[in-house]
Amino acid sequence: MTLSKRTLIIAGAAAAVVLLGLGGTIGALAMNSGHDQPTAATTAASVVNDEPAEEPSDDPTVTDDVATAPSPTPTAEILPLNTQFTVAGATMTVTGSEVMQTIPTIDGTTLTAAPGQQLVLVHTTYTVTGTAAVDLSCSGGDGTYIQAYDTDGNEMAPIFETSSIAGNPGCNEYLPHGATHTWNFAYTAAAGATPAGLSVTDSNTFDTTVLAALR
Repeated sequence: MTLSKRTLIIAGAAAAVVLLGLGGTIGALAMNSGHDQPTAATTAASVVNDEPAEEPSDDPTVTDDVATAPSPTPTAEILPLNTQFTVAGATMTVTGSEVMQTIPTIDGTTLTAAPGQQLVLVHTTYTVTGTAAVDLSCSGGDGTYIQAYDTDGNEMAPIFETSSIAGNPGCNEYLPHGATHTWNFAYTAAAGATPAGLSVTDSNTFDTTVLAALR
């Protein structure tokens, strides 16, 4: 589960300025030794040479800058509680969360928050919709990367004791395609933090993320 994973691309093309210069020498004076007056041929050549050459233009060729305006960053939609969604091979529904100082385990012990911290127990249901059998307690969901956040945007730390939390299948107890089971897992957060959302990302491609409310 992730928060959705936003890219801004601004393409710019600089204006191109091209200056062209032309130059050349046209004609030559033919001197006729022994004559003081220019011949008709030399007079014509002189007229040609006296014509002003066309000067290259100093005006640059301007092309408009091409730019793509940035697209507004879309606001990620957060699904309300009890809304079913599918990511990779998992179809899930977040049904709630609890803030606790201790979480009882199936073996009679407890998970206890450290000083200055609290525990958050997340409740979900999980249906296997992929082709692989799933060991929820020891391997997690099929193709899912899950994170939890509080209302300040801080990521809560996962507690890898899922197999000892009540309501989960046993470790190495695989669920086949089509099976549905409750799936409860815990996090540690700063004392006083309010759970906000669960982010579920397709860990195969990382191109799909769903955000689901925790309360």
